[in-house]
Amino acid sequence: MTSPRRFLGVFTILAALVAAAACEPGTGGRRVMFDLVIEPAPAPRNFRTGLGWDVTLEEACVSVGPLYLHAQPGLSAFLRGAHDWLVPSAHAHPGVDHFNGGEVRGEWLEQIAVELTSGGPVDLGAREGIAGEARSVTIGIHPPQPEALGAPACLRGHQAYVVGVAVRDDVTVHFEGGLDIEAVGTKRRVQVSTAVVIDDHRRLLVTVDPRPWLDQVKFDELVVDPATKRAIVAPGSQATLAWELGIQAAGAFRVENAP
Repeated sequence: MTSPRRFLGVFTILAALVAAAACEPGTGGRRVMFDLVIEPAPAPRNFRTGLGWDVTLEEACVSVGPLYLHAQPGLSAFLRGAHDWLVPSAHAHPGVDHFNGGEVRGEWLEQIAVELTSGGPVDLGAREGIAGEARSVTIGIHPPQPEALGAPACLRGHQAYVVGVAVRDDVTVHFEGGLDIEAVGTKRRVQVSTAVVIDDHRRLLVTVDPRPWLDQVKFDELVVDPATKRAIVAPGSQATLAWELGIQAAGAFRVENAP
């Protein structure tokens, strides 16, 4: 059995690690202007999932923004949870996002609805930042706002929306539904590891890929809506949980310097 003294020691170390990540001072630096572009991944419409379903996406849309570029790698999922508990948001240090990597080297504070099966690259324009390397990115996935860029109607009021067909063996499922992530802790923020250089005239490319969203969905467990004849991705279902995890998965978002 773990003794109270040992538990207290581990707790103290954990608290120190979280506090250090939270209160890392900004280093300052040269102000620069970099370009920011967001685009769908190449060929996102047809793919095979990890459970063996051949999926064809007819529509896929997601709400993206705001976006923060950080100087350091982000906290692990364990430390993020510990941080939310140990360091209340009211004590946030200016210029530091507790979810991710200390100093903010660049940011985009708006929101855009990105169409992934029919849209193309969207140039978000020149942004001011601090020269240097960014090693992690925080991307918000929030309910669409009236002033959101792009085509918010494709979200149907959700944070993400999909329409498609999944086939495995002799089973065909026409599916549709939206994703609504609770405003709990950091669930509406995606952490992306990267290694990009921020400098004058540098171009940062944010690529969004819907394929990881559905990788672990059990399409044959979806319930068909008699009115639409489509299987619905309903709140609280296995599909919703798989989607929520998938949108956080490696590959769902990539951030890199454009050639």
